[in-house]
Amino acid sequence: MLTSRHALVEARALVHLFRREPVDEACARGTKVADAALAQGHAAIEAFYFRHRWLGVSLVGIAFVITSLWLKLRQVDRRWRQRLAHDRGAPSPPASRPTSAPTGAAAE
Repeated sequence: MLTSRHALVEARALVHLFRREPVDEACARGTKVADAALAQGHAAIEAFYFRHRWLGVSLVGIAFVITSLWLKLRQVDRRWRQRLAHDRGAPSPPASRPTSAPTGAAAE
C-alpha cells in the first residue's frame, strides 16, 4: 500500500516536468502494485468462500453423526428398559403411551 502511494506522489510530481515518459513509468509502477493488491484481494475472497462452503459441509456431517448417536442411544435405552422389565417379571412398557380413560363418577 505504501508503494502505491509513493508511485502516486511521484507521478503527480513528474506531471510538472511536462514529459509523458516519466509520468507513464511512475503510473505503470503504481498500476502494477494496485493489480497485485487486487489479485491478493480476489484470492482472499476465494479462500473465504472455500472455507465457508466446507464449513457447511462439515457441520452437516457433524449434525448427522450427532443425530445418529442420539437415535442409537434411544434404541439401546428402550432395549435395556424392556430387558430390565422382563427380568423383574413385570410386563414390558408399551411402545407408545395410551390415553387414559376418564375417571370419577362418569366412569362408573
